[in-house]
Amino acid sequence: MEHPPGTLLIFLCILACGRERSQVPAGRSTDWAAGSTRADSAVDSVVGLPADSFTAAPDSPLVLFLVDAEDSGRYSLDPIALIAADQLKKPPVADMNDSAANVFRRAFYGRGQKYRVLSGGEELGVASGGAALEPGCYGLTASAHVRLSRPAPKDEPLFATNDARIRRDTVTRRLLSGEDRELLYGHISQVLADSGVPPAFRGHSFMIAGARIEIAGANPFLIGTLRVDSTENEGDRIISVLLALDSTASGYRQTLLTYHNGLEANVADERYVAALDIDGTGSPELITRTTFYEWYSYTVYQKKPAGWQALYTGGGAGC
Repeated sequence: MEHPPGTLLIFLCILACGRERSQVPAGRSTDWAAGSTRADSAVDSVVGLPADSFTAAPDSPLVLFLVDAEDSGRYSLDPIALIAADQLKKPPVADMNDSAANVFRRAFYGRGQKYRVLSGGEELGVASGGAALEPGCYGLTASAHVRLSRPAPKDEPLFATNDARIRRDTVTRRLLSGEDRELLYGHISQVLADSGVPPAFRGHSFMIAGARIEIAGANPFLIGTLRVDSTENEGDRIISVLLALDSTASGYRQTLLTYHNGLEANVADERYVAALDIDGTGSPELITRTTFYEWYSYTVYQKKPAGWQALYTGGGAGC
């Protein structure tokens, strides 16, 4: 997975040169288009952080990470996307010998680079990039030191970024209620029935994971995912559905649907990760993670009048 020499160097230079403009919220456009790794040096502590505890280097390109927290208390950084002005760009996911991937690793890891940590719309602390981790085949993860000013919200993932537009927001994220799950399952089970899935393999409402998202001045919406496993001809079949329902005056309206049904190497399982205001408009984007047979990637959806549209897919790791 070799790239032309200097490709990422040129791109990172472009990102750095546009950094100051891209961090100013006013007047900007908003229409922009799992193997196990071991984090070896991260320690989580809940401390009081001074207001100026995060200072980005003036030439830092912009990036958004998912912060993976291990049961051992160690952390790692997994890049979702590079941010160039009003666009998300794919990080050069590759092995440890790839020149473009190593330019990325030197730019973001191991030199004291610091990133703000957010979760559930709150700013919680600072993450420092540690050493790049050896991927199973290809990937761009690194160990991380994480300092939090308070515990993270339950069931909400951690993100790390150096983009000033991604900050504390007013979006309310709630766990799905039993009623929410029943509503989502009613739509999902109909999708499965229409696709010819027998009743015994359509799962149950309690299996749905997701969230109720409430935004000031807008109607709430539900986002949910359902995965059903079965055995067929001695192979594993996985069916997964991702569904968003917007509340309207006349009831709930379907605004996003993805459906995957595959055996073994054709498996694709898309799961909701979080709602995060990436572009600083006050309305969150949706981030999902799709796991395939031996790799995974991230997708970012943005709300349009007709519903949610996928604007970016990239990042991840695998073989």
